[in-house]
Amino acid sequence: MAVKQKNARLGRGLDALFSGEGVLEQINAPTSESGEYIINISLSDIDINKNQPRKNFDKGALEELAASIKENGLLQPIAVQKEGERYRIISGERRFRAFRLLNEPKIPAIIKNLSRQQVMQMALIENLQREDLTAIEEAEAMKALMDEFGLTQQELAQKLGKARSSIANSLRLLELTPEVKRLVDMGSISAGHARAILSIDEPDMQIKLARQAAASKLSVRQVEAMARQHKMNKIYKDMPRRVTELTSFEDMLCQRLGTRVKIAGTVKKGKVEIDYYSMDELEGLIKLLMTDPEKAAQTVI
Repeated sequence: MAVKQKNARLGRGLDALFSGEGVLEQINAPTSESGEYIINISLSDIDINKNQPRKNFDKGALEELAASIKENGLLQPIAVQKEGERYRIISGERRFRAFRLLNEPKIPAIIKNLSRQQVMQMALIENLQREDLTAIEEAEAMKALMDEFGLTQQELAQKLGKARSSIANSLRLLELTPEVKRLVDMGSISAGHARAILSIDEPDMQIKLARQAAASKLSVRQVEAMARQHKMNKIYKDMPRRVTELTSFEDMLCQRLGTRVKIAGTVKKGKVEIDYYSMDELEGLIKLLMTDPEKAAQTVI
């Protein structure tokens, strides 16, 4: 099956990895300069990438992709790394699986000569830039990329063209219980539901609310309201001497700072605990607390 060339550039992350040049632009460069070339490789000689962030491949979507490839040809070859006599996929596993559905014996592939770190980074960034990863797969891929290369949330945000707050919100999903993560992966609840459930500390209650949301098809707003009600009930149960004013102040701070705030004590003395999930977020909170109140009131985190 022939490869149909296209001029569209890939996402910012992949371009940055290859010094601003799109992958297809590199392919078209002379082999002696780029060190890359396209060949048709037998599918039986190709292994999948064990570091593939996507864990689930939708059968219907793969069948649609296979039909598109059959009708229009392959718009972009897969990228592989040669390992001995075999090849390992760097990017393009969905295209590879679609070719298998078509019973094609070979697939066009770009042979790349990259370091292990570059292979991992390319695979992760390509998948993060796609929209068909689950929220949990995306969060796990982000964390893997940050851990492997020592990236901060801000640095990762720049590579992916996302806001830092978006990265932070995704990473928080990894704090969910395994059962709730599974429901997100299955599509039973959305990332919005999951973020609402995150406001609850108790794992058992997280699971209970997630299951209820999935079974009753609750909206995100309904789950948020239930989570708030649970928190209020817990506050009054665990701290019977706590006055209403302190609870009101706590809610005000939560809305103002955009994170969980806990006030422990009485009207005479106590302490305020403010949650943060990264150094970047801590710096943002400090700046907000030191900002003029009128300006801070207009700040959205």
